[in-house]
Amino acid sequence: MPMYSALIYSVADPVAGYFRPPRPETFVKLFMSSPTWNPFSLKEEDRTEYWEDTAGTIPVTQFPLSLAVRAEAKAARQTAVESILVTTSHGNTFNGDEESQTRMARAIIALNFQPQVPVPSIVWVLSNNATVVTTADDLTEALSLAGAAQAALWII
Repeated sequence: MPMYSALIYSVADPVAGYFRPPRPETFVKLFMSSPTWNPFSLKEEDRTEYWEDTAGTIPVTQFPLSLAVRAEAKAARQTAVESILVTTSHGNTFNGDEESQTRMARAIIALNFQPQVPVPSIVWVLSNNATVVTTADDLTEALSLAGAAQAALWII
């Protein structure tokens, strides 16, 4: 289970703005900021970022309740996004996670720039690991379905 540390900003000067405090080398990646993030706030919780930290001492269960609930919801959302499967009208079932969506978009762009081929196609590995020859139209439909599925999951 990852551990976290809090990075607390000083109250920002309205004229000079704000600056991120020095970040320890053990901080791996930003996990989340306060939902009420405001560097000018006098409340410390409004000026706090939580970082995954190899030397961290805060388990997610010890975040302030609203942050803990939000962190759990974000983790559940990420798992759901990674599990998206979509089936096109051609009966092909594609992985719809974010990486797969990016790959689909790149393939669609490349296929649309092959004017010398009547119906450009590409060999694609489906969610069940079967390979099919598919077209930009099928990939566009899969990408659209996957994006809609992700959008439905996104709001926490």
